[in-house]
Amino acid sequence: RPGGAPCPQDGFTHMSDDASLLLGIGNHFYKAKGGEWLLLVCDPANLESEVRREPAAPVGDTGADFAGSEARLFPHLYGPITAAGGVRELAVERAADGTFLGIPGL
Repeated sequence: RPGGAPCPQDGFTHMSDDASLLLGIGNHFYKAKGGEWLLLVCDPANLESEVRREPAAPVGDTGADFAGSEARLFPHLYGPITAAGGVRELAVERAADGTFLGIPGL
């Protein structure tokens, strides 16, 4: 939801501008975290906080060595996501074991 704060343990919000990587990222970092998930689609032109393009970073204690992370830069948002920055919410489909399966509408 808009208004979200950066990940407290990392100091920024992890983002991706390559939709083909999202399920792999979800399964690498968040498979064990249950519950319903939403993908927030952001308009980069409307993000009010600083976005830095940086190498993939760990999420908490999970390393950043996922498929597609090699030699690429990812957007990291250093500040909140305001209502103007978030343009769409999409439900994420998951299996009973937590596997991220799909994002209809993406």
